[in-house]
Amino acid sequence: MASTVHKSYFTDDDLAVLQEAFDLACSDLHLSRVAVAAREQLGVILFQIAESGEMDRGELRRRAVECLQASTIVWQPEFHPATLVSFARSFSPGRIGHQAGRR
Repeated sequence: MASTVHKSYFTDDDLAVLQEAFDLACSDLHLSRVAVAAREQLGVILFQIAESGEMDRGELRRRAVECLQASTIVWQPEFHPATLVSFARSFSPGRIGHQAGRR
């Protein structure tokens, strides 16, 4: 019978590795601090992988990125604020109001 490793606690060193893997995965996925739902899901994924005994930073990062990209959660890299401002300015208030009143 094969034994399965299951971690029920993490040391300070383990948590440091998880933090590094999380930061690197966020960078890979272009997740800013405002992408709260995606970052939370990424954290859950990392802990789930680590609970199986995997504590290699690179492997944690790679597997977590793959899992989040394959998940059904809707996430997108965050827009740079300047892009959002530019996008918002492309709609004039008159045009929005005019379209909203149209039936």
